[in-house]
Amino acid sequence: MTAQDTIEHRIISHYGELSTQLKIAADFVLDHPVEIATKSLRAVAKDAGLTAPTFSRLARALEFKDYEGLKALCRNALPNKSLSLSKRTGLLQAEAASEKNLGIDSFLFRHTTACLRNLDKLVTSTDQNQLREAALALANARNVLVIGFLSSSGLAEYLGYIGNLIFAGWKTAGRSSVSIASEIAELGEGDMVVLITSAPFSQQSIDSALRAAENGARLVVITDSPACPALSAAQFPFLIGADSPQFFTSHVAFLAFIETLAGMVASHSGNKASERMDRFEEAAKACGVYWKG
Repeated sequence: MTAQDTIEHRIISHYGELSTQLKIAADFVLDHPVEIATKSLRAVAKDAGLTAPTFSRLARALEFKDYEGLKALCRNALPNKSLSLSKRTGLLQAEAASEKNLGIDSFLFRHTTACLRNLDKLVTSTDQNQLREAALALANARNVLVIGFLSSSGLAEYLGYIGNLIFAGWKTAGRSSVSIASEIAELGEGDMVVLITSAPFSQQSIDSALRAAENGARLVVITDSPACPALSAAQFPFLIGADSPQFFTSHVAFLAFIETLAGMVASHSGNKASERMDRFEEAAKACGVYWKG
């Protein structure tokens, strides 16, 4: 399989030529590549609500010899997620060069499509009751420590900043030369930790969250993988889609989720949030925080 020869590329290249029924089958393949790679044709057809011959016709329309060729391409793509960042970067560069030679400029389309699928998964798969319970628990917590390192560092910083605008007890771990060990040591019953992490997981993030849980703090885990070691200790686990055609995972759905969570926490804060925000605005103006133009 070349970098250019992906199931996404084949479908994009032939999508306009497909019948309505085959487009439905193609959409299913794009949304469920793992199922295509691992399940039988009969099981896939049943899950999709289509007939097995429909997927066989789709395979031929995409220039495979048969359905097994389509399945093999999906299966061969699965290990890409375990490739090193350097190898994934190399694949991306090879694909870009190939697209340039062919006069194709589809990366924007493929990347934004992946982001939209992640957002759709966020809306359809998130347990709304659990989300409300997590927001209420965070609003009532004595202290909240937001943990996120590596690629999750910016997300943790953002959520911690928003949370601190509402509650004095919100902090982002490991900032301002403060030892994360001392921050974890201060946590106990009545406190909460929000862990934001994606594979490959930060050892410091996982160890810190598990230590806080041992101390009695309740745990919200926001991650892209069911293999996250901290999920077993979480009272509020959330899986977020992060698929991307580029060399690194996408954080678009992560950002949407933490903004949603922050908004829901604020909605449970009563008058405390607005009063604290008023004090912040007054202090910000007095200290010249905002540019006056």
